[in-house]
Amino acid sequence: MAELKKSKPNKFIPTHLFQVLHVGVGRASGSVPYNLESINNCMIRWGKVEKVNRKTAVVNLNSLKKVRGGYKRTLITETFPFVEGFVPDLKVGDTVTVHWKQIVKILSEEEIEKITFWTDKVLESIG
Repeated sequence: MAELKKSKPNKFIPTHLFQVLHVGVGRASGSVPYNLESINNCMIRWGKVEKVNRKTAVVNLNSLKKVRGGYKRTLITETFPFVEGFVPDLKVGDTVTVHWKQIVKILSEEEIEKITFWTDKVLESIG
């Protein structure tokens, strides 16, 4: 990761968030409304687990909000279901990804750094 910060790629590396914001989930087919709720559901969001219940967890989650024609990262707190097989031993303090309102993965420190860095780079490029 440090290498990427020092020497950025010469050409654009497409990311899921770029495709969500520029191509638009459902924009071409009309199958999903192109609005902030759909964008937040389709992008890979991540956040820290604050509370774990039997089949749900409360997550302080990075999401997008619209600001002056662009988007900015903001934290929201929501409760999401999870499947134990996807996130075994889920506990308070874990950082997880959420996709379409489902917790899908526990992130490593390196993954947290990368998703934060590239999300911010995409948002800077369209801001």
